[in-house]
Amino acid sequence: MTFAYPYLLLFLVPIAIWFVWSWRRTTVKPLKYPSLRGFEVRSMTWTRYLHRLPLMLRVLAIILVLLAAARPQEVEHEVRKSGEGLDILLTIDTSGSMKQSISYQGQWVSRLAAAKAVVGNFIEKRIDDRMGLVVFGENAFTQAPLTLDHDVLKSFVDNIYLRMAGDGTAIGSAIITSVKRMKDLESKSKIVILLTDGQDTVGKVGPQAAASAARDLGVKIYTVGIGDRRSRDLDEPTLKMIAQTTGGQYFRAANVENLIEVYETINQLEKSRVEVKDFSRYHEKHESFLIPGLLLLALELLFQLSRWRVVA
Repeated sequence: MTFAYPYLLLFLVPIAIWFVWSWRRTTVKPLKYPSLRGFEVRSMTWTRYLHRLPLMLRVLAIILVLLAAARPQEVEHEVRKSGEGLDILLTIDTSGSMKQSISYQGQWVSRLAAAKAVVGNFIEKRIDDRMGLVVFGENAFTQAPLTLDHDVLKSFVDNIYLRMAGDGTAIGSAIITSVKRMKDLESKSKIVILLTDGQDTVGKVGPQAAASAARDLGVKIYTVGIGDRRSRDLDEPTLKMIAQTTGGQYFRAANVENLIEVYETINQLEKSRVEVKDFSRYHEKHESFLIPGLLLLALELLFQLSRWRVVA
């Protein structure tokens, strides 16, 4: 619960001071007799509190009316999203050459292990996007369809392994498989991020034809070549051609740090077109304090006018 006018609550301090002062000041004055012999002595405790009851009722009433004046409110929050996210397919090479090492902070890890870690981190940042996973080697297939359940998608990424799609490198087939997965989508932004460390050596469709098909269907491809400068198998001209044909970009990652930078750059280039609005509804609750406060004031007035009134 919140208050629209919280500064009014500061008046609770002088009310408390006045209540303590009035409590101490209000006493029952006993009658004085020369001797109490012959009189029954009774406890005056109940009389003392009955005498102070109007004061307590008045203070409680004032506090409740003050709380009502401060406009207590219950706030209900509602988050609405408008627009749409992107459709992104993560297309990853799992051929045997991805076993080769790549440097990371002075150590060496396999290219596939590095790719899985970096892609998993990329997935976490794209909360509004539908994402899927295509793996390829000699063959290409969809490992995970487009989904908003990123935890499930990350588990699929974690479970990919070397040569799961064969030992060759069919870049053209990987593109065609990714494009088929997206061709019937009505989304305005269809993106493929293709990561490989080799060149197209097998497959029924060449990279040029596959890139042209992707372009015609409105699919943009970012290509990522992984491997240091000693890697002779990486076909950079073909990867650049694929990116240029489809309106994407080509990136080279010589180490894991470069790979992290590549996916961060893509993350910045492709922003989701989703607008988040936080709506707040305020429900007034002043009657919950005002009505009991007025009732207590009326009750205090009745006590003052009744036979229980005590004159100090």
